[in-house]
Amino acid sequence: MPGNNNGEFVFMDKNAVSKWIDGIVLGLIVLLLVSMALLFTTRTTDTNLFKELSMVFLVPICFFAFMAKFLIKGRFKLTSSPLNIPVLIFMAISTVSFFTHPKLMFFSKFTYIKYLCFGGIFFVMANLIRTRAQLKIVLYTMAVMAFLCSVYGLIQKYPDHAKWLGF
Repeated sequence: MPGNNNGEFVFMDKNAVSKWIDGIVLGLIVLLLVSMALLFTTRTTDTNLFKELSMVFLVPICFFAFMAKFLIKGRFKLTSSPLNIPVLIFMAISTVSFFTHPKLMFFSKFTYIKYLCFGGIFFVMANLIRTRAQLKIVLYTMAVMAFLCSVYGLIQKYPDHAKWLGF
């Protein structure tokens, strides 16, 4: 039966759980990048709606999983970045703007949630990416998705030349 020096039962090491959560969050970020780039079809009338909804669902999961890592470790420490203060100011201004808006319509609520997601994903990524391998995963995913989106854009721009591809 696993235990620590105090004789208490320990299911998993805190560092192992932390690395496991980092892997899950990194996978969710890759899924977010893929869904942002490829979540559309030729029959989709509002491509932004699907992309925004996937962001609104995936970013909070990433954020809460990342916060769970801090709870498991028992300490909360953000990586210092020159962008921490501007992002926090942006989030504070959007919060004040949201609560002082004369008509709290669905659009303003959804926009406010999107802004919170932007700030949350910034802090998750700023604190998650620690190794060159993690950075390569994110950058390669972004490059592949940018390439696929540009190919799709070229197919839309020049449909006659894309017939040989089956589009």
